[in-house]
Amino acid sequence: MSQEGVTYADLRFVRSPLEKKSPPREPGGGGGEGDGELTYENVEGPQLRRGEERLEEEEAAARRSSSSGRAPKLGRRSWFAASALLGTCLLLLGTTVGLGVRYWQVSQQLQQASQDHTVESVVLAERIGTKERQLQEAKAQLRSTREALQDWEAAGSRMQEQLQKREKELSRARDNLDLLMKEKLQEQQKREESEQELNEMRRQLQEVQSRPQPNKWTLFGCKCLWISSEQKTWRESKEDCEKKESQLLTLRDPSDTERLWEILPSVEQTHHFWIGLQKRNYYWFWVDDSWASWTETPKQCTTDRDGNCAQMSRGTREGCHCSTRHRYICEKAAGAAQADHTFPWC
Repeated sequence: MSQEGVTYADLRFVRSPLEKKSPPREPGGGGGEGDGELTYENVEGPQLRRGEERLEEEEAAARRSSSSGRAPKLGRRSWFAASALLGTCLLLLGTTVGLGVRYWQVSQQLQQASQDHTVESVVLAERIGTKERQLQEAKAQLRSTREALQDWEAAGSRMQEQLQKREKELSRARDNLDLLMKEKLQEQQKREESEQELNEMRRQLQEVQSRPQPNKWTLFGCKCLWISSEQKTWRESKEDCEKKESQLLTLRDPSDTERLWEILPSVEQTHHFWIGLQKRNYYWFWVDDSWASWTETPKQCTTDRDGNCAQMSRGTREGCHCSTRHRYICEKAAGAAQADHTFPWC
């Protein structure tokens, strides 16, 4: 190709010589009478001459080589073309090998993907089968549940009817219970009124019984009191109380003295009564040998400035002469409440 290459820029169109005329054409044919045939001819130039000279030299060299028995010597362009062709061939070979390797890899990947897809399809088919079986079982359970629910609804309806009957019976029972509660409340009110009346009677009876009487044991709080009707000295009064298995009265709280004086009959409130309080060595002691505090100390008697024995008069305690003769009060512990005694007794 390089030896016969032609530069198209050196070619031009020329009209053929006049003597080479074309045969006459039919009237009405295309083209004019004087038109000649267009041909190609080379344009003389320096490049064309050099090419022709080079071509002649190469042909001469080729003839000399063929005559001498040696292979023709290629030119520089031919070597470049052969090298380019060889490189292109090698590139195409490498590309073909790379494409083949890539095709093999893709084929392996596609084959592996196909196997995985087959395994996944099998697994998926098994799962679908399992789900279908589970769905069938769920449908069967749902069917049985619906049947059971219908049975329960029927039973619930029957229970509802029974419940309504029970509610009616309960309503009647509540009405009867309300009547009974009203009757019970009335009975309870009557009983409370009776208890109040009984308590009032007991209180009155206890008040009568607790009012001290001469020569008689009378309940006063948790004590039994005995009021004498005769007058004696303080020592004689103490001895007489001891004979009755008791002692002279001890009232440690002044308010007890006032309260006792208030419940005494009015006839007895005109007298003076010895109590179990005596002065020894400038200190006051009770008959049980316990020391009397300053709040328990009696005031001096108006008729006796040097009294060593205490008496009760007008709700107060006074210290008078022990030889004076007065009435006295003895005390002892009350009996505990028993089956035949609701309250403490004397």
